[in-house]
Amino acid sequence: MPSFFDSLKPILHQAEYGASTAVDDQGRVHVFIKLPHQAVHFLEESLPIHHFLFFFPMPTAPIIGWFFEIVDNSQDPLRVAAYFNVLEPAEARSLVWLAHQRVVPLHCVDGGELSIIATKRMSSPPETIEVFEKAVAYVEGIQSNRYDFDRAKAAFQAVHSLAEIATWRSHRRSAE
Repeated sequence: MPSFFDSLKPILHQAEYGASTAVDDQGRVHVFIKLPHQAVHFLEESLPIHHFLFFFPMPTAPIIGWFFEIVDNSQDPLRVAAYFNVLEPAEARSLVWLAHQRVVPLHCVDGGELSIIATKRMSSPPETIEVFEKAVAYVEGIQSNRYDFDRAKAAFQAVHSLAEIATWRSHRRSAE
């Protein structure tokens, strides 16, 4: 029987570098940070990982993002984000389950070999329910024929860099 991670390899193979989430058969949310092989050195040590959830309203869809910053001694920390579409049932369920999950496994994946190179346990963002409820309420004000998450996400990413997003939360939390 294939493992949970083995079942995700085809999806991770096609995914871009960055963060994504998946839910196992027991309803636990996992985070996968896929890195280029040359960036794997970032995770060979026990480095702090700061993370937080954010909500950003866009004209065609709300953006919920989960920001991660892996801090090493250089001036260039590794930053990635996972994004959630609240009208996508699997992604909405992930957020609801995340709100009730105390500890989240964060798996760092070598994007070349598609192997897990490190796993850290971190606390779930405490603001998950509030962020999810804000996004759902915001969707109610968007006409269904105007809702376009992909367009909203692309426009958001064109304007807001990961370096800027890193400044949005002064009390960032670290992986445990």
